[in-house]
Amino acid sequence: MKNSIGHILKQWRKQKRYSQLQLSLELDISSKHICFIETGRSSPSREMILKIGLFLLVPKQEINRGLCAAGYAPFYTQRPAEHNDLKPVFSAIDHMIENHMPYPALVLNAFWEVIKLNQSAQNIFVALGYSNHNNLIEALIQDTPNTSNIINWHETVLSVLERLRQEISLMGGSKRLEALEDALSARLRIFFDDNKDKINMDE
Repeated sequence: MKNSIGHILKQWRKQKRYSQLQLSLELDISSKHICFIETGRSSPSREMILKIGLFLLVPKQEINRGLCAAGYAPFYTQRPAEHNDLKPVFSAIDHMIENHMPYPALVLNAFWEVIKLNQSAQNIFVALGYSNHNNLIEALIQDTPNTSNIINWHETVLSVLERLRQEISLMGGSKRLEALEDALSARLRIFFDDNKDKINMDE
């Protein structure tokens, strides 16, 4: 079952490219025990799920999902952005990006949505024609590569795609990020198809 703890732990392991043997050696756990957990023949303890999740650098939200799937209470507390406990954090972020002037600085959330940016970053967004976009990936997707104000648009997109794929792996998968990655990859393929002759001549 896709929502079983065994399937979730197996997914975490495979996304981080560990074999059962490698993971067992790293965590000093029997590889047989890991196999039994993944196949549902054995139930992991709460501590075991946390141990595996933390070692594999699984996001806290995903660890909570694994705990719930196994019948345990979430370990990590989630708070809305407007919660009083987070006010000092956002105040510190505001202070950092303003002190970064005159250099551009911006804050993105896990889905590449623009949360905050200083004046220099705002000026760049206006110059690029991105000021009406809340999501940086969507701005790149909807840009027109051959007339973009980003001179090396395709190189920029290649770099962003590499970072995006790393983040998808670290998050243990994300439908939202995967959809953005698919759309940006498709946009890049169209660019290469449209500029195939020019790229060949440049080479």
